[in-house]
Amino acid sequence: MSHRAWPALIVFGTGLALARRLPWRVMNFLDDCHRLGLLRAVGQIYQFRHAALHDHLADRAP
Repeated sequence: MSHRAWPALIVFGTGLALARRLPWRVMNFLDDCHRLGLLRAVGQIYQFRHAALHDHLADRAP
């Protein structure tokens, strides 16, 4: 069985972008953050380099 994440990204990504909780071009945003040193690439995923930034973004209330 082959699972694809694209349908979920389109549905939920669009909703989050409309609610201004996620950039419209997520991959461009992540690539820019990686280039600026805010994220590091580990395999096929991105991780925050700074725990304080991660905690700040995770604690943000809607």
